[in-house]
Order: sequence, then structure tokens, then C-alpha cells
Amino acid sequence: MINQADHQVPANGYAMKPPSLRTARRIARLTQRELADLAGVDDSFISLLESGKRDIFSTDYGTVVKIARALNVTPDELFPVADAAEQGAR
Repeated sequence: MINQADHQVPANGYAMKPPSLRTARRIARLTQRELADLAGVDDSFISLLESGKRDIFSTDYGTVVKIARALNVTPDELFPVADAAEQGAR
């Protein structure tokens, strides 16, 4: 189980990176540019997500869905931290 506290924005201002985005991309044997093209986003956006410099919680859900579809996974599989945050809010 993922601990919500492990996915808070740290003091340096960067968000914690989604634990499986880079892994899913590598399993799909895609470069960041290829994934970005398939998802209809800029490759620098993928880089920011993977590095944790872009907070996944501030990312439009439609964009998350596009990235997940490009990787042939569900948004929940791609960004399981969202499930942990939702469970913590209950």
C-alpha cells in the first residue's frame, strides 16, 4: 500500500514523481518524445512528470488519461498515488 505522506510536495517545491510513469514508458519501449507524440503532449511535459518537477495532482485528468492510453494502462495503474490521496481524504 502506498503511504500518502510519501507523496507530499517536499520543501524544495518539487512534487514526488509518479512511481510508475517512467517504468510504464520503459516497458512500452518508448522514448519520452514518442510517448508525448502518442499522448498529444510536449515531451518536456513527460520529462517534468517523470522527474517530479510537475505535480501530478495539478495535471488535468484528461491529460493523465491520454498518457495512460498511450501506454496501454489505466490512469490508476499509471498514477497509483492518486488512489492513496483519495483514500486519505475519506
